[in-house]
Amino acid sequence: MASASSRDSSVHGDIQALYVEHHAWLQGWLWRRIGCRSDAADLTQDTFLRLFRPATAPHEPDLRQPRAYLATQPVSPPLGGAGLAAHAATDA
Repeated sequence: MASASSRDSSVHGDIQALYVEHHAWLQGWLWRRIGCRSDAADLTQDTFLRLFRPATAPHEPDLRQPRAYLATQPVSPPLGGAGLAAHAATDA
């Protein structure tokens, strides 16, 4: 069985790869939907920071479709806690 530290290292590596490969896409996707670059940047950053919390860390099946996974992550309370897709859809 893998130790907690090796699982953490694996999850952090997964999140790093997710960030490198999809950060620009997520920020652009949000910007096109909400029309504000700074809000899109904030939401993008918040999304990736949440992934480091054990309760919200992605699991292997989630990463098979990373953009779908990222677009459904909940956002901070000022936006009502809805997923990014729901928030973006209401502001489009």
